[in-house]
Amino acid sequence: MDRRKDLPQRILQKASKRLLVGRLEWLSLPALRLSPWLAKTDTGARTSCLHATDVSLDADGKTVHFVTTGDDGQALPCRAKLSRIKSIRNSSGVASQRFIISTKVELPGGLHFDMEFSLADRRHMKCPILLGRRALAGHFLVDPQSQLLLGSFSSFPHPTTHPLL
Repeated sequence: MDRRKDLPQRILQKASKRLLVGRLEWLSLPALRLSPWLAKTDTGARTSCLHATDVSLDADGKTVHFVTTGDDGQALPCRAKLSRIKSIRNSSGVASQRFIISTKVELPGGLHFDMEFSLADRRHMKCPILLGRRALAGHFLVDPQSQLLLGSFSSFPHPTTHPLL
């Protein structure tokens, strides 16, 4: 049997098991009590990233404290369990040590996934969250010409953004 003839069918089977997402999608981080934000999908970035400033590690070395910013510009203190510390290169090729956290992500329609995020200052970026290819792999196909394919902000339950202290 010629495997090349089966190629389109194998591609369709693989693709049918994944959600189609656009270059921008809404998501929330309920464990951090962060309401829906626009996230940019970036297949060029290996690791996902969450905007964070004032990042510090607890004395026990297991908990990361950081501040992120809501849509209204309000500072939102957060904390999360540290997964690991990793050297990550930015788009300019400069490497830095970043804290990595793992948290649940909620997408429109009630879809939930656990994802890892590096913490970095993204205040000058358009989107506070970047979804890298490790988070996208196995779950999503990206259509770079579209956006908000999973649903709108109103697809979420009425969120409340408040700090976790």
